[in-house]
Amino acid sequence: MHNERCPVCKDTVERLLRELYGEVRRNYRIKIGTLPEDYHGQRIHGQLSTIYSALQNYRGFTEFVRAQYIEADFFVPEPGFIVEFDESQHFTEPRKIALSYYPSDLKTGFSREVWIKHCD
Repeated sequence: MHNERCPVCKDTVERLLRELYGEVRRNYRIKIGTLPEDYHGQRIHGQLSTIYSALQNYRGFTEFVRAQYIEADFFVPEPGFIVEFDESQHFTEPRKIALSYYPSDLKTGFSREVWIKHCD
């Protein structure tokens, strides 16, 4: 049965990425800062802090980030990008809140407005 978590689709995307780029790492853990303070002194710190505060207000508590990495569906080392499948469990009210605080000049690989509508 074909659905949004179709393993055959993910395999097909992986094969396509390998044909185009060579090395592809599946379910790749990227050790990266996961809290705004990890980016203190960088241009994005203020915006990340604003998003984090909005999520804290929505959730009603402050300690909700535990991971110290992100896990990407696919990582393509050269030229250097990730591919993430956006299944329905990703379209939540917290994601809508986060997206609404993205800077207007931030380049993404998706339409922020369309993704916000999907969160509704």
